[in-house]
Amino acid sequence: MTFLYPGLGPFPGLSSDSDDHIARGYGAAWDIPYADGTYLRLARPGRIYSVGERGECGNHLSWEWYEGTDRHFMWYCHMEDLYYVQPGEEVKKARPVGIVGDSGLSTGSHVHWAYEINGVRQRLEDYEIVQEAQVARTAGQQRIIDVITVNMNQRLEEAKSDILAAKVHNELVARNINLAQGRLTVLDQEITHMVQLIAEQWPV
Repeated sequence: MTFLYPGLGPFPGLSSDSDDHIARGYGAAWDIPYADGTYLRLARPGRIYSVGERGECGNHLSWEWYEGTDRHFMWYCHMEDLYYVQPGEEVKKARPVGIVGDSGLSTGSHVHWAYEINGVRQRLEDYEIVQEAQVARTAGQQRIIDVITVNMNQRLEEAKSDILAAKVHNELVARNINLAQGRLTVLDQEITHMVQLIAEQWPV
């Protein structure tokens, strides 16, 4: 499964990973030190579950989606008290839903990002996280990409073969030119010799 980085801006790296949180007695999560005021988007489309202040988490936003019977649940903490979505709203595009802040139990501007499946905390390190808005390809899109890739590789190999054949051809042409030049040199020498013989036999 692939997710987007939460911030609508360059990814600044992690200030705390899953192991750090687990070592401090919390569940697996990431802390990302985005600058205060950075817009946040959902890491994956879903239905907004809750927004508002929640203890140490501060101003938070959570959302959910289902795959089969499995409930996937994500949330952000330490946001500004300003939201562009409301509970129950379906969000399908990577648009702003809130703003990075420093609310709750926080020592600086950042977003706390956590993920659960059926209530079991997940390590975000086990998933692909990308910056691009295109999160995942459909099976049909992937097949088209695979066909194009195979075709391009075949054409590349054909081009390499053509270049090699042209190189060999050019080498043969160069060799034939050298042989012809050699024959012309020999013929020129023979003609010169015959002229000398004729001159000696029939002097003017």
